[in-house]
Amino acid sequence: MPPKDNAASPFPLKEFSLLFFPFALLLSGLFLLFILHQEAQFEDNVARREYNSMLLAKNAMENDLSLYAADALFLAGTTRLHLPQSGPGETFLQKIEAVFLTFAKSRPSCLQVRFIDSAGNERVLVNAQGGGAAPAPARKLRNKASRRFFKKSIGLKRGVYISRFDLNRKDGQIKTPHAPVIRFSAPVVDAADKTVGVVVLNYRGAKLLGMLRREAEAVNNPLWLLNDRGYWLLGPTPKREWGFLFTEGADWTINARYPAAWKRITSALAASDSGQLQTEKGLFTFCSVAPPLKKDLKEGTFRHGLAEERWLLVARASPERLTPGWKTPALLLAAALLVVLAFCVRFWTKARMEDRRSREALLDSEQKVRAISEASLDAVVMTDPHGTVRFWNPAAEKMFGYSSRDILGRKCHDLLTPPEDISRAQELFSLFSKTGEGEFCGTIRELTAMKKDGSRFPVELAVSPIKFGDRYGAVGSVRDITERKRREERLRRMAATDELTGVANRRRFLELARAELDRARRYKTDLSVIMFDIDHFKRVNDTYGHDAGDEVLRTLARVCGGALRDVDALGRLGGEEFAVLLPQTDKEGAMRAAERLRSDVEAASIPVNGQTLRVTISLGVAACGLGDTIEDMLKNADMSLYTAKEGGRNRAASAC
Repeated sequence: MPPKDNAASPFPLKEFSLLFFPFALLLSGLFLLFILHQEAQFEDNVARREYNSMLLAKNAMENDLSLYAADALFLAGTTRLHLPQSGPGETFLQKIEAVFLTFAKSRPSCLQVRFIDSAGNERVLVNAQGGGAAPAPARKLRNKASRRFFKKSIGLKRGVYISRFDLNRKDGQIKTPHAPVIRFSAPVVDAADKTVGVVVLNYRGAKLLGMLRREAEAVNNPLWLLNDRGYWLLGPTPKREWGFLFTEGADWTINARYPAAWKRITSALAASDSGQLQTEKGLFTFCSVAPPLKKDLKEGTFRHGLAEERWLLVARASPERLTPGWKTPALLLAAALLVVLAFCVRFWTKARMEDRRSREALLDSEQKVRAISEASLDAVVMTDPHGTVRFWNPAAEKMFGYSSRDILGRKCHDLLTPPEDISRAQELFSLFSKTGEGEFCGTIRELTAMKKDGSRFPVELAVSPIKFGDRYGAVGSVRDITERKRREERLRRMAATDELTGVANRRRFLELARAELDRARRYKTDLSVIMFDIDHFKRVNDTYGHDAGDEVLRTLARVCGGALRDVDALGRLGGEEFAVLLPQTDKEGAMRAAERLRSDVEAASIPVNGQTLRVTISLGVAACGLGDTIEDMLKNADMSLYTAKEGGRNRAASAC
C-alpha cells in the first residue's frame, strides 16, 4: 500500500546539527568576545576612575601637609626675627603673641599656636575657635617637656617635625566628641645657632578627613585613611576608627577585615608607593601619603625634618561594582539569539528536504534574521570579498546618509572611509579577504568614518568574516560613538574647571603654572603671579547667606577675567582665594595688573537679594626669581597678600 502524501517525514537531525552548531559556535564566540571585551573595558574604566580619584586625594592631602609645614617654618622664622640677644623676654613674648593671634585668625584650620622654650615651658599659647583667636592666660600654660612632640622637635636644628594623626586630649583624657589633630613643630634657633624653643601648630585633622570624605562622595566609593600599622583613621564606620588609642580597638584594622588584601598591599608598598590589586573582596586601590620633608627647598619641599608616621589611602571597589549591570540581560539575549538561530536552522534544514513547505520555512527564517538586523540600533553592513556592499540595514542608512539604493553594489571603502585612510583600509581588506583574519577581527576598534556629506565622525567597529566560496567577505557592526566622545570631553573639562566660577581649578592652575614656568626658563622671559582674596568675605556669607557669597565669587571671576589678557591664567585655589599667572610680565607689570584688578572689582556692583553689594580685594604679587618653583612663587605671593591685608586691605603689595 503506498504511503499517504501527508505522511510526516523524519526530522533530519544530522543535517540540522551540521548546519546549526557551526553557526551557534560562531555566534556564541563573537558574543563571548564582545562580552569579555566590554567587561574588561568596564573593569579598566572602574580601575582608572579609582586610581585617578586616589591620586587627586593624595595630591590634595600632601598639598595641605606642605602648607601646614610651611606655616610652621614661617612662624619659627618670624619668631627668630623678633628674638632679642638677651633671650625671650616679656616684650618678645608680647610681639610673637600678636603675630600668633594674627596668624590663627587667618587660618580657620588652625587649632592652637604655641611657643615653648627650651626647658619645655609654654610661654605663649593662642587658641583658635569659632573664626577668632585668643591668648591663653598664664595660669593655663603648662610644662610640655615630657610630651613626645617637644622631645622630637627640640632636637632639630632646622626643618619641621610632623606628629602622628591623633585625637585631641584634655587633662590626659581623649576629648569627646573626638577631635582629630596633627601637630607641626619647628625649632627656633638664635644667632648663635642655639635652640631657644619650638613653635608648635595644632591643626584640625577634621579638615583633612572632611576633604577625603568629599573626594569619596564625589565618586560614590569608600575612601579610607590608615596609619602605617593599618589602623583606620577614616574607615568604613566611625566606630572602628582610632583603634590604636583604645584598649578594645586592637582589631580595628584593615588587616582584621581584609587580611589577604592587607598582606598584598604591604608587600606592594615595599616596591612602590601606590598600586592596585584585586581579591575576592574586590578591587583595592592604594597609595602612601608621605610628609614633604627630605628633599631640597628649591624643589618645593623641606630639606630636614621628622615625621612620626606614614599614612595610606585605600579605596575598595566591591565585586558588585566591577560587574556591569548589563551582563545578565546580555547573556539572556545571547540565549534568545541561539534559540532564534536554532529555529531558523531547523526551518532551513526542513526546506532542503521538503518542497514548498521548506521554501516557506526558509523564507520565514530569513525574514526573522532581517527583522533582527533592521531593528538593531547599530549599523550592520555586509560586503563580499571585493569590498562591495551586499547588505545595508536601516540603522546604516540613518548613520551614514546613504539609502540601500545608493550603496548596494558599490565599494564600501570608497564611500565610508576618509580619503586619507582608504589606502590602508584596502590593504587590510585585501589580506582579510584571503584568510578571513585581520587586526579588526575578534575585537572592537575605534576609528573615523565618513558620511555621505563628507563629514567625519567616530565609530566602534566589530568585524566578523563570512565565506564566499574560497574567499571571505565581512559582516561589520558599526556604532556611532560621537555622543560618548562628547561626554568624555565634557568630563575632562569638568576635571580642570572650578564648578562655581568656571575658571581653572587648583589642580589645573598648577599644571598651567608649571608649564608656563618651564617656558619662561627655556626662553628666559619674565613670569609673575598674583594671589588675591575677598576682604571680609566671611561677613558677606554671614550677612547675606552663602548663595550671595557664591554670586560674589562668580562676579569676581567674571570681572577679573575681563580685566586680564588672553595669555593670562585665572584660577581658584580654594574658598575665596584666587591666583593669576602673568606670562612675560615683570614685577612692575604685575603690580599694574593687580591695581587694575583691584580697581575693577571695587567698581563692580553685585545685585544680591534686591540690594547692590560691593566688595574689595587684597592682592599679593610675586615675580619669578632664580631657581624659584611655582610653590615658591605662590608662597611669596601669599606673604605679599598677608602684607596687603596688614596694610589695611583693598590694596596690592609685592614681594621684596
